[in-house]
Amino acid sequence: MTQARPAPAVTTPPASASASERLAGFDLLRVGAAVAVVVLHATAPYLAHPMPGLTWPVFDQPSAIADAVGWGIELSIMPLFLMIAGLFALPLWQRHGDRGFVKHRAVRLLGPLAFAAVLILPMDLYTWLLGWVIEGQIALRKMRSLKFDPGVDDGLWGLSHLWFLHYLFFYCVAAVAAVRAARWLGSVRKPRPSPQPSPPRFAARRGRGSLRSRRTSSLVGMLAGLALVGWVTLAAVPEVVFGFQHAFLPVPSKWIYCGTYFVGGLLLAAEPRFLEWTRRWALPLTLGGLAATAVGVGLGYGWLEGRGGVPLRLLATAVTVVTAWTLSLGLVGWASRTTTLRPSWIGGRRLRYAAAASFWVYLIHHPVIGLIHIDLKVYAPQLAPELKVVIATAVALLFSGLTFEVLVRRSPVARWLGTPSEFRKGSRHKRPGSGHSSESRGEAAEAAAASTVAFGGLADSGGLADSGGLPNHLAKPAA
Repeated sequence: MTQARPAPAVTTPPASASASERLAGFDLLRVGAAVAVVVLHATAPYLAHPMPGLTWPVFDQPSAIADAVGWGIELSIMPLFLMIAGLFALPLWQRHGDRGFVKHRAVRLLGPLAFAAVLILPMDLYTWLLGWVIEGQIALRKMRSLKFDPGVDDGLWGLSHLWFLHYLFFYCVAAVAAVRAARWLGSVRKPRPSPQPSPPRFAARRGRGSLRSRRTSSLVGMLAGLALVGWVTLAAVPEVVFGFQHAFLPVPSKWIYCGTYFVGGLLLAAEPRFLEWTRRWALPLTLGGLAATAVGVGLGYGWLEGRGGVPLRLLATAVTVVTAWTLSLGLVGWASRTTTLRPSWIGGRRLRYAAAASFWVYLIHHPVIGLIHIDLKVYAPQLAPELKVVIATAVALLFSGLTFEVLVRRSPVARWLGTPSEFRKGSRHKRPGSGHSSESRGEAAEAAAASTVAFGGLADSGGLADSGGLPNHLAKPAA
């Protein structure tokens, strides 16, 4: 990393493939994650194994199916998008330099956080209080006074689903501070800016093969070390995953555990050979992650029910960490394999539009889905909980999408939230590479490589990780 601002570390894409087309896999991943996190929150009132410490407007009839779906998503959704956040943070860091990177992160993360804290958090608060009034937990006058009996409002105060925004900002600051400290100690050399770095070569000569092998082995060791740190942290405080930690400032155990996946993403971006390995082993990693998810959920049930003691805790947390790493690496491998393919089979522009809207979905869906849960319990108590999950998910996504189209996309807020220029006011019929000025094309390319929305947590989701360009090994066509 360097204070100077070198040219973007991105190879020039072919004329037939725009930046957005090269990010088709990650756009698809963003859209899938947006739906997954809404499903995750839609299951909250119907968990047969309620999350310790979780507050919700209402709790309804439990469902074993909703329980398995909710906990299955919970084990790996945050690690997946923290890894993606780190993967795309490195080229952004290389492009802007240390100070520029921190400044960019402050604008893209703390700006939306402040906006949502003023607009969305009050909606969240009074949605929760309305549900508690209907449930008979508090009197109506408490919605005005906000003075509660001791213990009633435990778990109520905090950043709700917005916590990931300031966690991610602190990760970026900590990464810059760590690298600068390493430079000062002389263990990391300051790289020389290169105007146009060449793509990495995966077939090394014999004389350099041992060096590359040592580098790859070192990376594997560092990733294993991160997994070990995550397991020790989770074993000490299982509530990081099997519980709800809600506060205005980062919770140390949660910050450390989640940070291991962000650092893992940085390491993947720094070593193209390892990312190539995730591409080749994407299917076994994904299938293994899904199998580990089933085992992890079952073991987690045992711990939540108070069975097994310390041995079960150690085993459940170990399987959870294995689940998170294998599934995250597998899905990143799948996404990176499709970055150079034209996504006409999944709609092209429609896919990019859905990906652009996913950040707004993250911001707005939380209080909306809480209101839907209240309505479903009051006006449709006879419906099966599985059907209520489907209804809550569909209505929340529809409302979020409509408000993005009607209120956000054509407003100044769209630019502030990082919406790509092709979907903002005045560019409805423009496509990247056709009719854009050079400035617009550059903006579209950065936006296409940016705003990878990260979601995660039960009753707390989301975040933003965008990049100023693709790493060279993401731009390289998959074999």
